[in-house]
Parts: sequence; C-alpha cells; structure tokens
Amino acid sequence: MKKLLFVLTVFYYSIVFISCQKELNFQDVITKTPGTSGGSAKYAFSQTNGTCSATIVKGTYNKGTTLNSLNTLEIRVNVDSVGTYSIATANINGILFGGSGTFTKTGEQSIILNGIGTPSASGSYAYLPGSQGCSFIISFSANATNDMIAQFTLNGTPDSCTTPIITGDYILGTSLDSSNTVIIKATVTTAGTYTIASNAINGIIFIASGTFIAAGQQTIILKGSGRPAEVGNFTFTPGTNGCKFNINCTTN
Repeated sequence: MKKLLFVLTVFYYSIVFISCQKELNFQDVITKTPGTSGGSAKYAFSQTNGTCSATIVKGTYNKGTTLNSLNTLEIRVNVDSVGTYSIATANINGILFGGSGTFTKTGEQSIILNGIGTPSASGSYAYLPGSQGCSFIISFSANATNDMIAQFTLNGTPDSCTTPIITGDYILGTSLDSSNTVIIKATVTTAGTYTIASNAINGIIFIASGTFIAAGQQTIILKGSGRPAEVGNFTFTPGTNGCKFNINCTTN
C-alpha cells in the first residue's frame, strides 16, 4: 500500500511539473518573439498581465490569403511624452503588423497597425508589437489557397546589401512618403509570397510585401514610413539576419 501511494504521489507531481514546463515554454515563445520599435516618443502599451488591453482586430485572416487594407489592429497606449513612433511585430506565420506616426498629446490613446503578408498556416499565433510590447492573438482559418511562401536570400547577407538604391529625402521631423524607398536584390530559390520588415530605428521603418513569380534574381522595393527623430547615419537590416543598408538623416 505504501509503495502504491509513493508511485501515485510521484506520478501526480510529475504531471504538475510537466504542466508547469508547458506553461513556461509557452511564455518563452511569447517573450522571445518581440517586434521592433523606434521614435522619440515615450509610451507604454495598455495591458493586463501581458495581454494588450481593448485591442480591436479587423479583417479576415485565412491561410494562404494575402492581407489587404482591411486587416488592421487598433491598440491602446499610454503616452508619457510626445514625439514620433514606429512599431512593428515580428514576422510570424508569414505576416506582421506595423505602423508609424506622431503622438501630439500625452495620456491614453489608440494607434492603428496595418497587417501585411500571407498567412502560411491555420491556427492561433501570438504577436508582440514593439520591442517590449504586450501580446495579442490572431487566429487563422484553414481556407487555404495555392499560394506558397517564397524561399530567398537577400543579396549581400549578412553584410551590406548589394548595390541598394535609396530614393527620397530623409529630413529631421519630416514624415516619409511614397518617394522614400530602398531597392534591394534577392536570390529566390522557391517562388511565392514574401513579407519583409526592417528594424525600426530613429522613428522610421522599411517594409515590403509581395510575390516572387519565379526563382532567380529578383527585386524588392522596401517602402519607408515614419518620421526621422534625429540627425545622423542609421543602419537598417531588412528581414531576419538580412543584409544591411544605411540611411542618412539630415536637417534639410
């Protein structure tokens, strides 16, 4: 009887330990996939126990269906000091959320993040806006299409991008527009959809999303958004472990 009681006790605590390990591992997955953030403003995400508060998710999210302008996320933040901001999540399941702008007042307010990319799988995934953000969940249905996720390498990786073409002016305090782009090259091994975001630094970020229709050498146009917060030369890295390019922000 004592032996049976001992075995049952060990079994019980083993189950508890495994359950705790699963919970810890899940939390590790969340905390180890932060996004990127930049800008001059000081703010914090409104949250409860790490979950973003009063988040409004718009649009439909289906496996294999490319997101459009209707796929947005409204999120609450508490602003301590006004200034520019640039926020993006990590690229998870083939998509990411990003946005930039200027806080003109302090206090709690909403910001809009736009979703881009093509979901590669069904299921629910956690996203963290910014480098120290809260988390929100996006659920994807299994309404699959024939879209495939591209496999490629940015030319020049992991060093400087090969002959990047930088267009537009990058002026302190002036919002970027459609003229602010960076053209880079990629070597594609498998055609399909792609989504790329750079690190957010000095209040700006570069993002691209589209489809490679063939393998081989292809062009990617990264579109800049945000507003430079400081003067200087800043290094951006598109994608995960991608190549690098520099943007020189000036006073005029």
